[in-house]
Amino acid sequence: MIANEATDRSRLDRDIAIFTVEADGRYRRADEHHVLCLYESAEVAAILSDAGFDVDVLDNYRSPTVHPPLPGWYVVEARKR
Repeated sequence: MIANEATDRSRLDRDIAIFTVEADGRYRRADEHHVLCLYESAEVAAILSDAGFDVDVLDNYRSPTVHPPLPGWYVVEARKR
């Protein structure tokens, strides 16, 4: 995977190559390009709140089985009022 973040930190482009083994032992390659729009947690919370949601910003999912928090990542939990 190759990831490139825009200099203004508003977008992340990911180029991903995925290899899977076919039944006959050959490998099949699939290429994907993902574009992610990046937002500050306060901005997301404000937009959701203005749209009628109660919002909690968390540093991870509420499950003990998921990975530890990653730098710059957050979880937004929103409930309709």
